[in-house]
This record gives sequence, structure tokens and C-alpha cells, in this order.
Amino acid sequence: MPAVTAGEEERITAIRLVVFLVAVAGVIPLTAQTHAEMLERAIFTEDTLGDLNGAIGMYESLVRTPSVPREVAALAQARLAAVVHRRTMASAAAPASSRPFANFGSTAPAQSAERTTPTTAESLEQVNARLDQLARGECCGRFSENYQGLPVTVSGTVTQMAWTNPLSVVFVKDRDGNNWGFTMAAPNSMLLGGMNKNSVKPGEEVLVYGYRATGTGQGCPQGLPTSCATLGNGALHASASTIVSDDGQGRTIFDRAAAERLEAERLLEQQRALQLKVQQGL
Repeated sequence: MPAVTAGEEERITAIRLVVFLVAVAGVIPLTAQTHAEMLERAIFTEDTLGDLNGAIGMYESLVRTPSVPREVAALAQARLAAVVHRRTMASAAAPASSRPFANFGSTAPAQSAERTTPTTAESLEQVNARLDQLARGECCGRFSENYQGLPVTVSGTVTQMAWTNPLSVVFVKDRDGNNWGFTMAAPNSMLLGGMNKNSVKPGEEVLVYGYRATGTGQGCPQGLPTSCATLGNGALHASASTIVSDDGQGRTIFDRAAAERLEAERLLEQQRALQLKVQQGL
């Protein structure tokens, strides 16, 4: 066999290095971010982008990775089971009247299951739209260009907590027997703020400060988000700005301003990352 020259040896070494880097390239994205960040990204993909299939892949990756912290894996497993169920229900295309909370929740998930993963430009457009919405304050006190909310203060008993997209809703029966549906934030935003679906329990006495919707258009009632004065189940529709316990302690349960600050911070980070990808042509 002929002897290998110094130049050829350097070239072979370089080729081996390239092969090695290609082989481990699939590992780099996983190690470049913490498992908690991956979980947050998966929740954003499911709740904000509406990409159920993409979210399922991320949850499955977290569940199958041995090094994932137990609490992160447990939440990923719970989210995985829920999103798989959502996709199954969407595929079945059940009539609206047979679904839980029919006509007050968004119908978008049934359509999103059929979509492909959005492009970087589309994701950036969605993030920009949400940031613009937060800046205009449409969620609290202003339901649309035509309908302003009326300030309300309601004291009553929680009857149900609906942990749904695009907005979670807490149902409250007031002292006069009226049923209210107070919209809060999206589930992923509430999770980032330290809340979960058990933060408000049926039977709990609460004091809610918010704004009542006043819309009475021909399309009312309709799915969220909406300016309609009532929801599909007949509850009076309002947006909650603050919810506190009405047990003498005044414990803060929900603070919209704080939740939106956290959401805006997270969206700004995602906006910068997406803008960079767009500039790079990714």
C-alpha cells in the first residue's frame, strides 16, 4: 500500500471531523436548550400556533428522553394525552352541539389539526399580531372596534373552570343568581404566571373585577374571542382583570396585567428569534 502523504492525512482527518459533526448534529438542538424551554416551546406550538402534530412530536421527545426532570416529563405526558385527544376529536368532526362548552369556545382546533407546520414568516406574523393585540388592550375593557366593555364587580361562587383555548373561562354565580363567564388568559400564559386549571376551584368564593361585553350583533352568541354580551351557554360574558378570594383574606388568584406582561416578554423573545431566522432565510 502506498504511503499516505502529510497533505492527504490532513484531508482525511478533516473529512472524519465533518462526518463526526454531521453525526452529532441532530443532538445539538436538543442540548442547546433546557428541557423546560422545550416544554414551553411545545405549549406555545400547541396553544398559540395551533399546530397539534408539531406539539405532539415535542411532547413525545420530552417523555422519551431519560434525562428530563420528573416534573417536566409528567407535565409533558399530561399535555401529550390531552392534545392527542383533541386531535382525535377534531378528526371525528363531531357536531358542535355534542361537544363540551359548545358555541362558547373557539372552533379553531378542529381546523388546525389538518394544517401543516407554519412557516417562519407565518409564525412571525402570528406573534406580531398577538403583540399588537396586547398593545391595544383589546382583551380587557375593549372587545372590538364597536363595543366597549362596562366595568363590573361581581361577588359569587365559582361553578366551573374551563381550561380552554383561545381563552380560559371561569364561570361564577353571583349573589342574585346570575351566571357569569369571565374570560382570562390563554392556558400557556397562565401556566407561565404560575396558575393551572386547579387554581380556581368550584365552590370557591371569589370577587371579580372586570368588564362586561356589550355586543348584540346578529351572530351572537358565538365562539371566543367575541364581543357578544352572552356566551353560548347563556352566561353573561365579561373579561376578568383581577380575581381575588372572597374569604376575608383577599388572596390574588388572577391578575391580567401581570399575566400579559409575562406573555409580552415571552413573545418579544420569540419575535427576535423569528426575525433572525427570516433574515437568514430559514
